[in-house]
Amino acid sequence: MNNNLLRYAIWPLWLALPLTYWRFRESWDELPERMAVHFDIKWQPNGWMARETAFWFMLGLTAFLLVVFTVVAYAMQTATGGRAGGWGFVVVSYATMILIYAVNSYVVQYNITHKP
Repeated sequence: MNNNLLRYAIWPLWLALPLTYWRFRESWDELPERMAVHFDIKWQPNGWMARETAFWFMLGLTAFLLVVFTVVAYAMQTATGGRAGGWGFVVVSYATMILIYAVNSYVVQYNITHKP
């Protein structure tokens, strides 16, 4: 198997950044100026941010995780030649980014509909 495949497997994760941007921007006019961004165990909001702050926080968190996952994947591929847990890391990276995108999308949806 091509050892570079591990490197290339991480790049589709970067779609999370434009998808997060697009999800937020398509709903921009419907979002309140003060958005609920944190929820308790009963899915009741208990933390708020300004709309612009929430937007940049969501994009920043997504970008930060993508940079970390990309650097670690490249380092693992270089150090191990694509063996020793590299694919496990890619799976965990995908699961994490799917979760982050789902949470970001949920926050946007909640602020539009006010329903969990």
